[in-house]
Amino acid sequence: MSSPFAQRQTTERADEEIPLLKNFKDQQSHILPRKELLVVFSALALIYFTSFLDQTALSTSLPAIAAGLNIGSSISWVTASFLTTSTSIRLINGVLFDIFGRKIYLLGALVLMALGNLLSGFSQTPAQLYATRAFSGLGAEAINALVQISISDITTLE
Repeated sequence: MSSPFAQRQTTERADEEIPLLKNFKDQQSHILPRKELLVVFSALALIYFTSFLDQTALSTSLPAIAAGLNIGSSISWVTASFLTTSTSIRLINGVLFDIFGRKIYLLGALVLMALGNLLSGFSQTPAQLYATRAFSGLGAEAINALVQISISDITTLE
């Protein structure tokens, strides 16, 4: 008679030999042909690049902006407001994508980011600059999340 411990070890060894994805079949329904995939992937990469450029390009001009608006030591709030709103919207983006649809939401996020950047350029006070950069952060994070989700939708696991 074998002990329960020995039986459990034998069962665990048998489970290890069974491949986890033995009968796996990719169930994605939006797989694109190769030519269309290259076009869509290139467009999504360009949108993604624009979003990251928005996050990083401002750092080179912050000293001139601080001097022009007499911000002084609170210049870090420009980037902090952007990152705070982009982090806060990250969790609910998936639900919003499902509600509004990916295409409409992506276009809306692009408009939101562009409008936030445009208003940031016309800011007259530090508070306006912080608020408009926070507004731009909402659009930028929606773009980042949506591009990642869209790429996973149109490609296979291989």
